[in-house]
Amino acid sequence: MSTAAIRTRRVVVAYDGSEPARHALDEAVRRAGLRGLPLVVVTAAEAMAFAPELVDELGETAQLHAEEAERVARTTLPAEHVLRHVASGSAADVLLHVARPDDLLVVGSRGHGPGGRLLLGSTSTAVAANAPCPVLVVPGPGTPDGPVVVGLDGSPAAARVLGTARDEAAALGATLTVVAAVPPLPSTVADTVRVHEAERARADRARLRLATMIEAADVDRLPSVDLRVEADTAADVLVRHARGARLLVVGTRGHGALRRLLLGSVSRAVLHHAPCPVLVVRPVPVAALDLGADDLVPAQSGTG
Repeated sequence: MSTAAIRTRRVVVAYDGSEPARHALDEAVRRAGLRGLPLVVVTAAEAMAFAPELVDELGETAQLHAEEAERVARTTLPAEHVLRHVASGSAADVLLHVARPDDLLVVGSRGHGPGGRLLLGSTSTAVAANAPCPVLVVPGPGTPDGPVVVGLDGSPAAARVLGTARDEAAALGATLTVVAAVPPLPSTVADTVRVHEAERARADRARLRLATMIEAADVDRLPSVDLRVEADTAADVLVRHARGARLLVVGTRGHGALRRLLLGSVSRAVLHHAPCPVLVVRPVPVAALDLGADDLVPAQSGTG
């Protein structure tokens, strides 16, 4: 069971000028600088069906946002490491077109203004669920001395998620908390000693399965690893442990307790209510659309 994480080659950040987007940009710049990776700033101008006269204004705003993000990024990164991609279309479509399997895509949790739909509602969920690469959703900075929390379900696909969380914790010098949800039995089931014994047995099996995964994941270099198995819904368990965390790491699919992580209400709860950054990992890389070199514009050191 491999726990190797995908090697990241670019950090791609969505920027719309909003406060959450600035948090995302700060995190993207930090990660690109730490790893010596190029940063691609993406802005989108989405046409408004009932206001075609605003097309030019939206395009100009998207361009200004890209230039603003470049100026911020160049205070930390070499100018040649900062690229931009400004395009017309929905935010989700633009981001998914740019993203490659070996990228890290960084987005804020919400946005506003002319490009304000960038990270609102279905867009953030669509990007996190469909991107061919890991997606980091940043509502704001996490707790500086908090742990890296990872949600697992014990499936083979969860090994890559665990490997990514391990590497994140090692890079941050943080502890790792592994959490799993064992959904409680339906309320229609009678509250008996036998039922409680069955619930404890389910939790014990989950704990044993996850302990085996952790043992095989080369976590000795971490300060500590804590395993928590709780009887509750996946969303509630993850959001609860995200409080006080530096980072929450989850997968896009699997089976068992977390198989619906990025479907319906669970995704909204985790992506919109987790107070710390959420890193969404695809267990198996998928092909992405190629982005031509002409689509990327290097930052000019003399710009604004």
